[in-house]
Amino acid sequence: MKLRWRAASAALAAALLLGGLSACTSSPRTSYTTASGEEVAVDWKDFPAPSGNEPDQLLRAPVAEDIESVSAGILTDITAALTQEFGLAWATSGESSWHAGAGNGYGGVAMSTTYNSVSWASGTVPPSAEWARVVEIVNGFASARGLDKTGLESPETFVWFGTAYGDSQWVSVEIHDAALDPAGKAASNYAQIKQPPAAIFLSYGATALPRNDRPAFIKDLEPFAGLERPESTTSD
Repeated sequence: MKLRWRAASAALAAALLLGGLSACTSSPRTSYTTASGEEVAVDWKDFPAPSGNEPDQLLRAPVAEDIESVSAGILTDITAALTQEFGLAWATSGESSWHAGAGNGYGGVAMSTTYNSVSWASGTVPPSAEWARVVEIVNGFASARGLDKTGLESPETFVWFGTAYGDSQWVSVEIHDAALDPAGKAASNYAQIKQPPAAIFLSYGATALPRNDRPAFIKDLEPFAGLERPESTTSD
């Protein structure tokens, strides 16, 4: 039987070359026999998805060209609903960003690109008794777009935060009110990082495939179908 190595697409191979990736750590390889009796060996350096994402979720996500409009839509919907219920005013902070060329966890380069939106911040917050309602509203719009409900963390009495995930997208929410800090230190701490003492923060992010790269992604994924993914060998 012939041992046939599956190669990555030309685009991915070029990215690997241009990326100057180090060969210090060998990428894992897996061999298997197909139903027709062909023995195939794959090098996980050629795996087209990033280590932290499932390929099927990437394929269900909006294409990269649509991500900014998706972001604007969901954040506009959420802020409008919160404004209607709680009379909030909003401002944006920071800049949106795109990050391409992330590692795949095995010494290769993923074909996807990651987007992070600007943050939307309210200048005031409703009483803490209404914070659960804020989260309920956020979850309603997140769920409507296929995301899970956000799991909340509350490390201190004056701050809640959490993120809803689904199909390689996420919506993050933070609610804080320094006036509720029993130690009285939160206000100065928020001032140091130039954040208002009381605010709701909202942001959106996604890892997505450019529309024209989807066929190559599906093709490069084929030899890995049904295989158990090994532990990552590189930190990306």
